[in-house]
Amino acid sequence: MKKKQLKLITNISYSENILNLDVVEKIVNLLKRKDLKQYIRALKMREKESSIVIDTPLPLTDEERLFLEKIFVGKRIENRINPELLLGIRVTNNDNIYDVSLKSKLENIISYLS
Repeated sequence: MKKKQLKLITNISYSENILNLDVVEKIVNLLKRKDLKQYIRALKMREKESSIVIDTPLPLTDEERLFLEKIFVGKRIENRINPELLLGIRVTNNDNIYDVSLKSKLENIISYLS
């Protein structure tokens, strides 16, 4: 399958930045095994690019979620609760990870002193 075709069927699979499972099912039934692997890989990449993962020690409040939606326009925000984070937040945007937490600061101080 050519890249243009793969991009086209990947774009068709989404409606308003939400994966349409009915369309995906129809496309999957038409693809060969090799093309199916490429299609699944492309869908995973698209999901990774269109979402933000926020790790926090407590659930996000509505006010915090609105603030993050203004910063990351057009991206779906997924909040994961991680009690190991102390007074901070870890934002994963595609391949970029922004870690602003007390735990990471303490680990940086310890590594600096050693």
